Amino acid sequence: MQTRAYVVALMTNLFFLSVLISEYLPVKYSEVLSKYLKFYDLKVAMANRTMLLITKGFY
Repeated sequence: MQTRAYVVALMTNLFFLSVLISEYLPVKYSEVLSKYLKFYDLKVAMANRTMLLITKGFY
């Protein structure tokens, strides 16, 4: 459970970091955000699946 919390925290930090970066770069904010959110959804799905496999392996 600790690992999962850490992953979520990391993802949240990455999200805010990307928001900050997109604010200062001359790129359309919504474009960057939509691309990032797609990537984020994929990563979260992968992380959840991995965590499920790990926990099933332990118990």
